[in-house]
Amino acid sequence: MAKDKKSSQQQRRPKDVKGPSSSSNAATSMVRRDAELNAFDRFRLGVGNREAQSEGTAKGFEGISDPTLRGHFKHLSKKDPTTRVKALQIITDQLSSRPEYEVIAILPEWVVTLRKLVADNDRRVREQAFV
Repeated sequence: MAKDKKSSQQQRRPKDVKGPSSSSNAATSMVRRDAELNAFDRFRLGVGNREAQSEGTAKGFEGISDPTLRGHFKHLSKKDPTTRVKALQIITDQLSSRPEYEVIAILPEWVVTLRKLVADNDRRVREQAFV
């Protein structure tokens, strides 16, 4: 009778079996194969521009020459949505009066921050990101 119960129950996974056993492990193993993903999946998973993301955050927005503008970009990573909205308004105002070559120099940092702002919970932040 004990053998019947063991056979009817789900078998345990042996320790020597390699492969994902949870959803988080499956997701990380999927990201490891980012070369096999198409462009949409790379954008959706955030693996398509990993180098630009790590460079933008590690350098501390070194592509931005103006220290006040750099500070406002740092304010976009704050937790409070009102702070992010105000920072976006100031960045928009300052960039409208800048020459084109300075705006082009800021674009790599903007792409990294925009990816985060698009998925923001606050509606005002998402709206202000596209003004």
